[in-house]
Amino acid sequence: LRCLVGSEMCIRDRACTFEVFQQLNSKTGTLRVQAYAGQRTFPVPGASVLVTHDFADGTRRFSAGVTDESGVFGDILLPAPNNALAQSPMGEMPYALYDIRVSHPGCRTEIYRAVPVFPGVTSIQPVQFLAVGKG
Repeated sequence: LRCLVGSEMCIRDRACTFEVFQQLNSKTGTLRVQAYAGQRTFPVPGASVLVTHDFADGTRRFSAGVTDESGVFGDILLPAPNNALAQSPMGEMPYALYDIRVSHPGCRTEIYRAVPVFPGVTSIQPVQFLAVGKG
């Protein structure tokens, strides 16, 4: 999907510069990460969470932190596009995309790419941890 901002043409989610991304995403959406083990039975406190986005001019960190005793890290406010894009016949995405990396000692690191965040909405990213086998 191509967007024109000023004289700069970009592919909306990964090839834009950070500056263009900011212009395209003037609203905010919310992201919440919920880490658990088992069948959503056991919350995983102390998991490290990193929210990033890759741009033409490098990767930017939007948020970093640790899950609480309930296995939750949030509510993270992130740039998102204007709601009017959802009504646009031009086919522009009404959301911004982020990458999420969640890690905890003794568990496999989980990576989620292109997680959508919509303006004015709380997006929840569940994270199911699996133990790392020994041997």
